[in-house]
Amino acid sequence: MIFDYIVDVIFDCLAIIATLNQPYSFSGHTATGNIFNIQADAAQRNMISSNRHIVHFDLDTFFVSVERLLNSSLEGKPVIIGGTSGRGVVASCSYESRRFGVRSAMPMKMALQLCPDATVIRGDMEAYSKYSHLVTEVIASRA
Repeated sequence: MIFDYIVDVIFDCLAIIATLNQPYSFSGHTATGNIFNIQADAAQRNMISSNRHIVHFDLDTFFVSVERLLNSSLEGKPVIIGGTSGRGVVASCSYESRRFGVRSAMPMKMALQLCPDATVIRGDMEAYSKYSHLVTEVIASRA
């Protein structure tokens, strides 16, 4: 039963991203646009509401986005947020720096070898927390 629930959650995600009039099929379910049919037993119907929406927010580069809000000169440039000491690690990085192989949790020394022209920012947890609360408020107000 839990597997069927996971399948339905995945299906809901596919239904949300489905282009209008482009049918998707997943594990016996079909979707067109935002209209989908879930074939589930009574217990699953009680657990899964057809009025439910699942939204995925990609916040991989959230810290970088905040820094770019505060400093627009960082737009389009490789940016790495993280510890600047010899043992520092990458907390977040822009997509521009990811093209060079930089990833979160990577040692900063390695990241700078891969992307030596990156702008490195120590980070501002107070600013990130402030903007995180704003994002959470918007989500809560729409839920």
